[in-house]
Amino acid sequence: MIDLLVHLFAFLVTIPLLATLLVFVVLKWKYTSSGTAFRKSAQWTAIFYVIAVDLILSDLFQFHVLFFIILFFILIAGLILVGQYKVKGRLLYGRAVDIAWRMFFFDFLCALCRPGCSDDDS
Repeated sequence: MIDLLVHLFAFLVTIPLLATLLVFVVLKWKYTSSGTAFRKSAQWTAIFYVIAVDLILSDLFQFHVLFFIILFFILIAGLILVGQYKVKGRLLYGRAVDIAWRMFFFDFLCALCRPGCSDDDS
């Protein structure tokens, strides 16, 4: 049973777009609103994109960059909090984390889906 869960997790990290699509289909059936289903599927599967990008960059640079990803997330959330305070005069921590998490989803989705550079120069 543990092997099945490990293989499922590895598959979802390897192809996170498929995980997002599967979660979206299930949530679309539940909520019937495409917008709500997409936002929730993006929030729930963003971790697969983060892990996938960490694995790709750790293979590229020979060390894990998860610490820098977390640091970048905290920095982005802090900047969002500063902007909220200047505009609204109060801090909404949950909203800032949601916005930063959605930004991470789209950033890492773009990082995974952009055409890769090949090692061939021909």
